[in-house]
Amino acid sequence: MICEEEMALFIKEFGHLLDEYRKCEESSLKKAIYEDIVLLGSVITLSDDQNEAPFAV
Repeated sequence: MICEEEMALFIKEFGHLLDEYRKCEESSLKKAIYEDIVLLGSVITLSDDQNEAPFAV
């Protein structure tokens, strides 16, 4: 499980990657950055899903 400090770092890096993607003009590098964004986004999403408390019915 990812701790809060790690999650904060992942989210910060996610923001940096988005900035780099917007500024990038080289298509091959932009594609690589995009792949990193997708991968890191999936890690953040999976971790968030695991941290949700189940709701009571």
